[in-house]
Amino acid sequence: MIHRENSPVHSQAQYQFGPDGSQFSHRYSDGVHHKRIAILGPCPPPLGGISVHIQRVMHKFQQQNNKVYHFSTVVEYRYRYLLVYLIHLAGWLVYRRPDQVYYHTSYVSNTLPEMRMLALLKRIFKYELILVDHDCRYLYTRSSRFIKRYNTFMHQVDILVLIGSVTQQSYKDKQLHMPLSTTMEAAFLPPNSATEPQILKTYPSSLHAFMFNHEPLILANAYQLSLLNGKDLYGVDVCLYMLAALSASHPRSGFILALAQIGDEDYFRQICFLAHKLQVTERLYILTQQKELWPLLKKVDLFVRPTLSDGASVSVQEALYFGTPTIASDVCLRPQGTVLFSTGNMQDFMSKVRGCLRKE
Repeated sequence: MIHRENSPVHSQAQYQFGPDGSQFSHRYSDGVHHKRIAILGPCPPPLGGISVHIQRVMHKFQQQNNKVYHFSTVVEYRYRYLLVYLIHLAGWLVYRRPDQVYYHTSYVSNTLPEMRMLALLKRIFKYELILVDHDCRYLYTRSSRFIKRYNTFMHQVDILVLIGSVTQQSYKDKQLHMPLSTTMEAAFLPPNSATEPQILKTYPSSLHAFMFNHEPLILANAYQLSLLNGKDLYGVDVCLYMLAALSASHPRSGFILALAQIGDEDYFRQICFLAHKLQVTERLYILTQQKELWPLLKKVDLFVRPTLSDGASVSVQEALYFGTPTIASDVCLRPQGTVLFSTGNMQDFMSKVRGCLRKE
């Protein structure tokens, strides 16, 4: 049967490659000392690539003797009572009087009024405005009117940090102004290894039993099930076909799918039906809810990311950081050490999976 228990989610990453093939890393939080820093964006819970990134950056800033203040820009009342939200944020900034403001959520809805307010308050309080953009897709879905106003805001940004080359490309495609102080970086900051025993204890006993009874163990993760142009964005269906194909050569193999939340419930039912049809339900473990993923990455034999669209995948980078063999689609530039397969090519994917498992 398919197990659905408490699950980990995305963690962070080590290195990526720039368009010229050169290696780049996380840098924007380096060398910042004795500042009053305001960070606008999500912070766990929920766990996710951006929220964990912010959590770790906050910790790093604090270790560098900065005063750090966090304001969550992903709250329900933002969408229902925007004016109340903006007044609250403005009052918060006036009270904190930061030297630097780091803005992480340009990709959410209702951003333009927020950006205008940040630009206005910057003129009054003279803080440095740093935009950190993690999302490589949202600009392609926005109207020309949004792009024009967003471009106006970009002229008020002092430092632009683009997470991953695909995010950088989205800015170029939309011909957006990029400040002279623009950097392309990876999202990785290492986790606190001292917390590993506590995190492992939060995993359900059924997961530990599943891991004990299956070998090799293959892991994939996603924030939630999602379709892109009618196709599985994260390639969960591809993973199930992979698991079925391994039945003869690796009958004890197990596949763990970590989801922060289910997302598309109809598609989840289709995935369950597909697993039953392929006769792999006993070798499939689906984890849901919010728990950190990185200790699990250290214990599996292979991490896979057969995505149809992707940016600076922090889970790929973190898997490599911990030395876990990693296979990912070539839909974007990947970190050094990633085994690439041709996006959407099941035969190539299986060839790379078998190759990695033979080396184990």
